[in-house]
Order: sequence, then structure tokens, then C-alpha cells
Amino acid sequence: MQHQRSVSEKTTGIGLKVMFDRNGLGRVALLSGIAYLALSTLSASEELVSQNSDVTPGQLAFNNACRTCHSIREGDNRLGPHMRGIIGRKAGSLPNYSYSSAMKGANFVWDEENLERFIANPDETVPGNTMKPYGGLASADMRAKLIAYMKTLTTDR
Repeated sequence: MQHQRSVSEKTTGIGLKVMFDRNGLGRVALLSGIAYLALSTLSASEELVSQNSDVTPGQLAFNNACRTCHSIREGDNRLGPHMRGIIGRKAGSLPNYSYSSAMKGANFVWDEENLERFIANPDETVPGNTMKPYGGLASADMRAKLIAYMKTLTTDR
């Protein structure tokens, strides 16, 4: 005896059609497709970097770890302050940004060493900072690439 399947077709908001069936195979196909797209996007990003495109490994690290809260455009403060000209800037001193009291009280200037420490472990470097849920970038290599990129973000560009 053959089971009769109930199949329905739904169009997503982005124009994709997804088939759903009663036994859940449609969901498996959808999840497989999403996983494929995620992996191919990551692979495409890495490929762009490896082909000496305009995207550097440091910029890719910024986009992945920082861009949700920070901008590279001067004056474009978001959840976090903009990063243009960070090297040489006193911590917690950017005008027109409301820093935490911990960051305002941090008594140092952002240089490579301080950025390295902060990016690795913000809570240890500036206890009481408000960079939650960011807890640090584990890879020393990615931190070095990120800092190299941030050094290019001068205020005269």
C-alpha cells in the first residue's frame, strides 16, 4: 500500500518557492538549501580575499566581528562609536558618543597593543565596558589582521 503525500507549495518573500510535505522532507530540503547558501557565501568571501580583491582579510574580520555595532565612516556612530581614526585616539573620548563610565574612565590611548588586548578580551582590558555580547576575538592572527585594517582608517580619508 502506497501512502498518499500531502504536498503544498509556498512562495517566500524573496521569490523562492518551497515545497512542504506532511512528513517533513520539505523542511529538510529547505534547511539543506540554507546550509548550502551559508557555506557557499563564506567560501565566496574567502575566495574574494584570496584573489587580492579590494576586501582585505582585516576588513573581512571587521565585517564579521565589528560591523554590526561599529562603522568605519567618521561621524557614523551606531550602537558603538565609529572606528575611523581610532589609532591615536584616547579611549572613551570621541565627541558625540555616549560611552560607558568604564570606557570614559579608561586612561589610555588606542594603539596596536591596547587594541590587541581589548579585541582579545574587552572585559579584562576595560572592566565594566558595555560591549556585550562581544567577548573577544580568539584568533591572534585575525586580531593582527583586524588591527592592520584599523590602522588604515585614518581621519584624513
